[in-house]
Amino acid sequence: MKNIILHHHFFKNAGSTLIDILKREFGEGFAEYHPSGESEGSFTDDMLAGYLHGKQLNAISSHHFVGQNYNLSLLLNKQFRFYDFILVRHPFKRLISMYSYYQTIEQSNHPIAQAAQRSPLHEFIQFLIREHPNYLLSPQVAHLSACPVWPPLASHLDEAIARLRICALCSTVEDFKKAMIATEHFLKPMFPNLRLHYATETNRSPRIEGYDGTLSSLEEVLGKTLFSTLVSMNELDIELCKAASGELECRTKEIPYYAELANDFESRCGGVI
Repeated sequence: MKNIILHHHFFKNAGSTLIDILKREFGEGFAEYHPSGESEGSFTDDMLAGYLHGKQLNAISSHHFVGQNYNLSLLLNKQFRFYDFILVRHPFKRLISMYSYYQTIEQSNHPIAQAAQRSPLHEFIQFLIREHPNYLLSPQVAHLSACPVWPPLASHLDEAIARLRICALCSTVEDFKKAMIATEHFLKPMFPNLRLHYATETNRSPRIEGYDGTLSSLEEVLGKTLFSTLVSMNELDIELCKAASGELECRTKEIPYYAELANDFESRCGGVI
């Protein structure tokens, strides 16, 4: 049975940092798989089986896994055991990161990138609400639950939480370091040499006037009405993040020498990846 890590790369959820870690750890045994030019999508167990055929891979990252559980596949589960890495992110932090990212890239034909580059934050959000509400209506819950309708419903939140809880890496971006420590520990029997430390980087995103990273400052920037609209649109994603943090907390409590692991991990993060 071949053990393989599958990184479900959700846009603006610390995917680049995780990819850098997996590249360093597995070298040629790591691959990024993007079967189309679309930023999101999915592919079947058939497609994954075809991609894995003849390859010696230990880890794969793709935007196209979108929460699928390939361990349930009769085609794959006799040859492979998959360890899913999924990070979710507070939807407002994710939105700010998306806005900042689009402002830093070159001129693009993408309408959302164009809106970010020509608009202050509140106008950009109003544009998304008006033209692309799927970006704001709890998209992480929709992806993880394979939601067939939009927007996702409360029942889809339950499905998304259940999906997260069976992942090898289940965390929010905000708890990234703690998640790497716990995941490294629990995967040691399957990946004894896996080390998930990383070099911390200074945030170089464009500064948003009046926003200091807190929700209270974001409310000041957007105004109470727009902020309340965002909260109502993202209620399920907010609850999903709370559940992910709770699951990680339970896992870390199962590690009796967590403080020692954290100290060792911190010392490694001080070095170069």
